[in-house]
Amino acid sequence: MSTATAGAWAQILYDPDTGAPAEFAKLYIYLASSDTLANVWSDRAGGTAISQPIVATTHGVLPQYFVLAGVALDYKPQTSDGRTIKQGLNIVYGGAGGEEPSPAPGMNSASAFIENFPFPEG
Repeated sequence: MSTATAGAWAQILYDPDTGAPAEFAKLYIYLASSDTLANVWSDRAGGTAISQPIVATTHGVLPQYFVLAGVALDYKPQTSDGRTIKQGLNIVYGGAGGEEPSPAPGMNSASAFIENFPFPEG
């Protein structure tokens, strides 16, 4: 069993072209600056691994997931047809070295994900 920290909940992915919620969008989480998928869990204790990509609902909402604290990660969401949604690179949540579980900063409401993956600019 691994120690995990809250990654996020009530995150909504938006289509980069239309700004509408991205139906069945996919989120891939990698170890920062690599092509190695990070470990992701459905529970804070890290007892139940979930596979990637993490798939959103028809309303673009991702299920709750957990990642290791203190580990740099790259968040790379895509639409269901593979178009890139704004990425979050080299993001670190929680304590140092994956040891201390703590809530991800700013991830206590649905608005947190909108800030990280906003509507397209233009």
